[in-house]
Amino acid sequence: MNKLSTFQRNNISIGTDLAAEIRSFSPELRTFVVIGAYIQTSSGATNPSKSLNVEQRNLRFWIRKYDVLKEYVESDKYLTDKDLVNSIYVKDIYTIEQLENELEKYIQDFSFLEVAWKVDNPLP
Repeated sequence: MNKLSTFQRNNISIGTDLAAEIRSFSPELRTFVVIGAYIQTSSGATNPSKSLNVEQRNLRFWIRKYDVLKEYVESDKYLTDKDLVNSIYVKDIYTIEQLENELEKYIQDFSFLEVAWKVDNPLP
């Protein structure tokens, strides 16, 4: 099983999304995997603290895998959920280990995951 690096774990724990573009099964599509974290509170989800040395109870993780038409990405079109193809969104993942297990379904080498703003990820 792959493991997220300390750098990746730290980034995700403070709310910095990680992303990677993976091989698409269609030449017309580009495929992305994005992971992130949130704090589940009684009043809903909120962003994690940006400080690593703060205990964050109820930290949860999510994964999103989706395809998007290559032409949309290349034209810098603003995308919404209805523009996505084969979108999969899994939330309420309770531990990093569960996140890694779920993530292995979509990406085999976790070292490709980097902070989302460095990837040509078309979703904010």
